[in-house]
Amino acid sequence: PAFAAGYVLLFLFIIAQFYLGTQFVHFRSRIAKITDERVTMISQAVAGIRVVKMMGWELAFVDKIKKIRQRETSEIQDGAKLKAWNEAIFFATNLTVSAVIFFAHIYMGYHLTPRQVFTTFTLINIVQLT
Repeated sequence: PAFAAGYVLLFLFIIAQFYLGTQFVHFRSRIAKITDERVTMISQAVAGIRVVKMMGWELAFVDKIKKIRQRETSEIQDGAKLKAWNEAIFFATNLTVSAVIFFAHIYMGYHLTPRQVFTTFTLINIVQLT
C-alpha cells in the first residue's frame, strides 16, 4: 500500500516531465524559426552591404537584427527555464517518492528496516530510469 502511494506520485512526476519535454520541443522549433529569420537578415545585409552603406540603412538593419535577436534570446531563456524545471523534477523525484513511501509506511504503523529502505531506493531508481 505504501509503495502504491509512491508509485502514483512517480507516475504524476513522469507525466509532468513528459509535458515539459513536449513544451521544450515546441520552444526549440520556434527558436529555430527565429534563428533562421535572423541569419537570413544578416545574410541579406552582408550580401547587399554596398547598397546598405550607400543608402545609409545600417541603423535600420541593426535595429531589425537586434529586435529579432531579442526575441530569439527571450525564447531561449524560456526554453532553458522549462529544461531546468524538467531536470529539477527528475533529480527530486527519487527523494520525494521515497520519502512519501517511507512516511506512508510509518503512518500505517509499520517499522522501517535498512533492507526495505535500500530495496525501495533501488526499485525507484529502476522505475525512474526505464
